[in-house]
Amino acid sequence: LCLELACDGEDRWVASAGCEDWRAETPESLIARIRAAGIAGMGGAGFNNLLADCRVADKDNIPHVDFAAHAKAMGAHARHCESLSDLDEAMAWAQTTDKTTVLTLNTDAYKWTPGGADWYVGVPEVSEREAVRKARATQEEFRKKQRQGI
Repeated sequence: LCLELACDGEDRWVASAGCEDWRAETPESLIARIRAAGIAGMGGAGFNNLLADCRVADKDNIPHVDFAAHAKAMGAHARHCESLSDLDEAMAWAQTTDKTTVLTLNTDAYKWTPGGADWYVGVPEVSEREAVRKARATQEEFRKKQRQGI
């Protein structure tokens, strides 16, 4: 676990219940603690990656986004998977494609499966913060090893 803490400019005490043993916590409770503490992702910025985070008029009625159709419109191959068995088949298919391939699967942002999860969040190209510039350089080195897209 790696955290980067940055001052928010507010000089105030925030009470915390603490965590006796993080290994005894469920993934859901740890995520809730991290979000409540305002801890940010790679480069220091919040993830802001839920549709509910978007500027929508009615937060209780968020528009559906067909990410597979969007990817196709951008020139990629794409498939939406309805289940994990669909995902297995789609992964095999994706390995045979000749350009950028997008697989989508509906998930729940607040529920986890045993074994945890991992995700990759892009880093801004331009920033005044040294931590963000270093994270961007690391990202660019990683991308050199990826299969080229369209």
